[in-house]
Amino acid sequence: MNAAKTKDEKQQNFRLITVLVLAILVVLAAVYAVACLVDDRLTESAEQQVITYTEQAAFTVSGQLALVQAAVDAFAVESGDAESVQPLLNAFCEAYGFSNAYFLDMDGSGCDAAGNPFSIESLPVIETALTRATYSFSDSYANANGQWVRMGQKPLFVKGVQVGALYVEVPMSLFTMPEELAIFGHGGYFILFEGRTGEVIGLPNQALKTPVAPGDSVFDFFERAQIADVEQADAAGSLFASLRIGETPAPSCYDEVRAWAADREVGAVGTVMDGVPCYVSVAPVPGSTWTACSVIPIASVRTEEPVINVMYGLVLLIVVFSLVAAGVLTYMLFQRRLRASHIAMEESLYAALSESIDMAVNLYCPADGTTTPIVAKASAILGHPLQAFMDDPRLARAVDLSSEGRLMLQHMREGSISQLNKGEFSLRSPETGLTRWVVYTVEPLSFDGKDQLMLVIQDVTTERTVRECMREAMDAADAASNAKSDFLSRMSHDIRTPMNVIIGMVQIAQNPSSDEAKMRVCLQKIGIASNQLLNLINEVLDFSKIESGKMVLASSPFSLRDIVDGVANVTRIQCEQKRLTFQLTCEYDGIAAFEGDAVRVEQMLTNLLTNAVKYTDEGGQVSLSVRVLPEKVAGYRPVEFVVADNGIGMSEEFQKNLFEPFSMEGRSRSQGTGLGMSIVKSVIVLMGGLITVDSKENVGSTFRVLVNIRVAPSSALPASPANDLAALRPVVLQPSEETSAAKAEAPSPALPKRAGSASAVAALEGDAAAKPSADKVAGRPGEGIHVLVVEDSELSADIACELLSMKGFTYDCARQGQEAVDKFCSAPEGTYDVILMDVHMPVVNGYEATRAIRASGRGDAESVVIVAMSANAFTDDVAASLESGMDAHLCKPMRIDNVVSVVIEQLALKG
Repeated sequence: MNAAKTKDEKQQNFRLITVLVLAILVVLAAVYAVACLVDDRLTESAEQQVITYTEQAAFTVSGQLALVQAAVDAFAVESGDAESVQPLLNAFCEAYGFSNAYFLDMDGSGCDAAGNPFSIESLPVIETALTRATYSFSDSYANANGQWVRMGQKPLFVKGVQVGALYVEVPMSLFTMPEELAIFGHGGYFILFEGRTGEVIGLPNQALKTPVAPGDSVFDFFERAQIADVEQADAAGSLFASLRIGETPAPSCYDEVRAWAADREVGAVGTVMDGVPCYVSVAPVPGSTWTACSVIPIASVRTEEPVINVMYGLVLLIVVFSLVAAGVLTYMLFQRRLRASHIAMEESLYAALSESIDMAVNLYCPADGTTTPIVAKASAILGHPLQAFMDDPRLARAVDLSSEGRLMLQHMREGSISQLNKGEFSLRSPETGLTRWVVYTVEPLSFDGKDQLMLVIQDVTTERTVRECMREAMDAADAASNAKSDFLSRMSHDIRTPMNVIIGMVQIAQNPSSDEAKMRVCLQKIGIASNQLLNLINEVLDFSKIESGKMVLASSPFSLRDIVDGVANVTRIQCEQKRLTFQLTCEYDGIAAFEGDAVRVEQMLTNLLTNAVKYTDEGGQVSLSVRVLPEKVAGYRPVEFVVADNGIGMSEEFQKNLFEPFSMEGRSRSQGTGLGMSIVKSVIVLMGGLITVDSKENVGSTFRVLVNIRVAPSSALPASPANDLAALRPVVLQPSEETSAAKAEAPSPALPKRAGSASAVAALEGDAAAKPSADKVAGRPGEGIHVLVVEDSELSADIACELLSMKGFTYDCARQGQEAVDKFCSAPEGTYDVILMDVHMPVVNGYEATRAIRASGRGDAESVVIVAMSANAFTDDVAASLESGMDAHLCKPMRIDNVVSVVIEQLALKG
């Protein structure tokens, strides 16, 4: 019986042991199954983290690359001057961290950002921006500082004309990721390489066991870094298989990476690099041929693995003592770890979304008033977190939130939004105080078992500003188009009016029945109309130069008394013709000389006085008052000019636009261009002065001008004031219609190279009382003087030769500068006394021809008088004529009496 009991006990023990063993085996099998499941989930999580990080890194590099390209695209210059561009280059490099930047003009020379000279021959890469006007980036190379860089080339244009090119050395270090691997405990490293060739572009920020340098092949690097031990390789292959679900592990790391890079795919593979098990993940960089590569140790990604190993040991011990407790604990730990892994993955994804998109995404639960940020950028857009706005409605008023924005927040608090809601609102930025525009989308959804609202907001201030700028640009373009049409309309009228007179008078003169008296009247009216056209041209040229900012005031000593007397003499003649009274009052306070632009002072007074005469009826009064006021600024004296009349005056409405171009009230029969007062105002502004007007209709007008003019010593004036005035006038203002009628033969402007006699000055001023005596100018004063006329226009040459012949000159003609040089050099010395030289001619222009004649070495090369005959009438044109070696500058149209005066004067000077 004992034996039977023992047997039964043994059987029970055996069954118990069997059950226990089976239970242990079941538990072990369950533990093993759970371990496999956990490992799979860890592997899946690790795969997702590595790939997500690599894709994010690729997008970061893409953003940096786009920033670099945008910076290069946005670089612009206002001129092709290397000195003005150099500060821009320096600021450009400092702002974006470029190694260096260079500018080359169209001649292939320029400077770098530090101001050092640079030429096209110094370029380390093939040039494309100047030679082909194309935008390009070079392959990588080591610059003079040993940095691994790529050079970007961009042609630079100013108003559609290429003025040079920009060359930028972009360091590849800009695309490294110094802190990005902190999420993996600073383990692993990042490599950027060219996907097509495998060329390493960006290096890791740490020393590696297997060295790699810029320009190396990343595939060779991977091959060298692979473990040589076959046994380790097999172990790594079995443990760290390909992370691509459902695919067979790759035979070698670099083969997988090469294939993904060539196909521009995202992938990750497990391998052993320098003896350390790692994940190698690649992702293409959007918008380029580059590929981002992350090499991250397995231990840095699967940080939960040691903890899980400990857990397995505890579970096995617990199974020995309590299978149930072991099962329960295993299940609880598994669930907790799984949930923690999911939470960590979600946080990582949210963080990645926040970095990659430029908008804020939030979930709001109206039931409990809580806000869950998905993309946490609400503070950057609104200035405060969304939760602050939801908790305190007063905050919306503090930032001047628009009514639509306040209404949207109110509906969210009430939970009354039941469908997709879109709109736009504005607010004041707390940082800058400027208005910021935001678009929003609110959509109801169910999440985490709650009814919630998803709010998406995005800052669109830049886009709105661009639209506003485009609208303003279109308005400006329309205004410019309207101004151009208005200008053409006015010019058509103002040109056709005198042309109508000229053509009509020519037709009357051609009538066989016209007698000599009628012919003289026709010619006189043709002369008046011609002067009107010339006055129109002069005013349009002056206005054009002022509008383009090219008018520069001269600075030389002059006598204010002489200018005022000259203008007063002309005005007095105009007043006598209209039976007006003219009054002149001057107080010079003992100042004999000033320094400034005498021509523009005279132009200002002439325009004001001409208008006063023009708009004052017969029997009226015109006055000019000039006062030199006490000194307020050392070396300068305020000078007040007052021009008054008792004419028709101006309405208050018209006075608001008096100084606008082409402004005419239309109350007078007198015609003009409408540019005179605009030119006066511009000249006064250039001189740093002020002009005011006081006018009433049918009462009169008073203009007051106040300018500060530098005082010059009396010794700065030449011995003869007239000589000084002649030296100051490269351009003589054309007389008005009334002046033209009184002095139809007024001379064209001229500028003697040396001070001449009073007769030459009279030729410049148009003063009839000071013209050469009749025995010199009248009749045939050119007898014995041989002239070479250089003119490319056949009609102009015929007119000049005919007029010279009428005055007794003999002449030869040349059609362009080279022909003039050949005729002068081939003729015997002394053949030509005077050369009348046109400036703009084909082949060789007048300046070049003059220099060639002066440098010919002939005995008469210096003594021959050369006078410019040009349609160019600006100060710089006259200066260019004198600089080339000419003795004087006469402006077309040609007036023969003025030509005779200047020629006689210059011949007398040369003795």
